[in-house]
Amino acid sequence: MTQVQVAEAVGVSQPTYQRWESGAGSVPKSKIAKLAKVLGITPRQVEGQPEPFDLFGVDKEVPDEHQYYGELAIHFSSGSPPLLLPVSEAERSRFFNAVQGDEAFVQVESLDNRIVFVRRKAIADAYFSSDDYDDYGPEDYGAQHLGVKPDEAFWKIVEHLEYPECLNDEFNEQEIQAVIKMVSLDDADLDELIANGSIKPEDRTKVQQEAHETTQLYASRARDITWQLPGDRSRCISINENRDLYETFCMLMLSNEHEMLHLAPEGYHREIFLNLSAIDFIAAPAHKFREGELQSAAEELGDPE
Repeated sequence: MTQVQVAEAVGVSQPTYQRWESGAGSVPKSKIAKLAKVLGITPRQVEGQPEPFDLFGVDKEVPDEHQYYGELAIHFSSGSPPLLLPVSEAERSRFFNAVQGDEAFVQVESLDNRIVFVRRKAIADAYFSSDDYDDYGPEDYGAQHLGVKPDEAFWKIVEHLEYPECLNDEFNEQEIQAVIKMVSLDDADLDELIANGSIKPEDRTKVQQEAHETTQLYASRARDITWQLPGDRSRCISINENRDLYETFCMLMLSNEHEMLHLAPEGYHREIFLNLSAIDFIAAPAHKFREGELQSAAEELGDPE
């Protein structure tokens, strides 16, 4: 839909809708529900508010997309390391149906910022385990589970950990520092842990190194496209432009496993062709995919008729 079409559907002029979209004007309360219906989103999203998330399955008013189910563990015929994904109730249902279909790739979005395309023929078995179950499945899943963190704002801040000042126009200092504290340990934190007896002084270096490794895992989850090849081999690259990332994965949605996927992390200077029949899965940061989707939609809305 173009801006003109959205404006007509809501009952306002195109310049008025353009001001809403750009943030130059706010959406009147009388128009929020109608605009949400036209755009296929929720009224909270129109108002820029985060959707509530039910981690414990107690709020029946929260839709399945925002209710935590448990974990999906996928094991591969190649013998490569398994994939462990915390998922919502809705994603469990989608994967349950899709894996029994005939598409080359099964898409699943995790609650720890991954959109994953799994090659269906590479799957040996897949275990669903609700939050009430004692384990995730029959294998060792390493440190890939970073917790249930569906908040896109959290991941955007993690993505820019090295240069958080570039987010000053979008987040306040308190919000940025709260996320940094969640994913890293500085010297003051270590001093406090030693002072209160949580760690021994002689373990300081070890704890500091483990914390650094965890921070790097978070950063990679927020920035990198990763894929796995048989034989315990994995690759990762970063694509800075979110729209390019989104359009690359849109191509993947339409691909079959006998095609080559083109990745251009640095344009002319670094291009990659990926044989889709040779991978177990490929994953991208979900928040970057969603931002790219919005950028693509905004450009389409702004196109002249």
